[in-house]
Amino acid sequence: MKRVRAVSLLLLAHEGSHLLLVKRPQTDQELPGVWGLPAATVGEDETEMAAASRVGLEKLGVPVSLEGVVARGQQDRGAHTLEMALFLGLLTVEPVLPGSSGSQEDKTLYEAWRWDTGEALEEGLSKGSLCCRLALEFLKG
Repeated sequence: MKRVRAVSLLLLAHEGSHLLLVKRPQTDQELPGVWGLPAATVGEDETEMAAASRVGLEKLGVPVSLEGVVARGQQDRGAHTLEMALFLGLLTVEPVLPGSSGSQEDKTLYEAWRWDTGEALEEGLSKGSLCCRLALEFLKG
C-alpha cells in the first residue's frame, strides 16, 4: 500500500491557553469544511521539519517557532496509509492566510483561522481527522 507522509502543527498562542485552528475548504476531498490543525504532505526529498516550517510560510503566511515532534500516528485511508508527525510550536503573530482558499497544485489553502481550546478538535476527530486525534491525545496527556 502506498505510504503518504504528512506533518501537522499544534500551534499555541503566546500565552499558551489556546491553539490555532484552520478551516479546510468545502472543496477539500477528505475533510470538507472541517476545523483542524494546519498540515501538509511531506515532499519526496523534504524533511519533516522543512515541511512543518513550510506550512507556516505557505499556508499561514507567517513563520512558526517549532519545538519538535510530540506525537506520531498513522491511518488507513483506503488508497494509501497516512503517516503523520505532530509538531508543537508557538505562534507570536496572527496568521495572514495567503490568497484565496481552495486547492492549488495539491496544496490546501484554508478558508479561515481562529484561536480556540482543544475541545474544538472533537468535531474533526469525529470526522476522521488524524491530526485532531493526535493533538487531543497529546493535550489529554
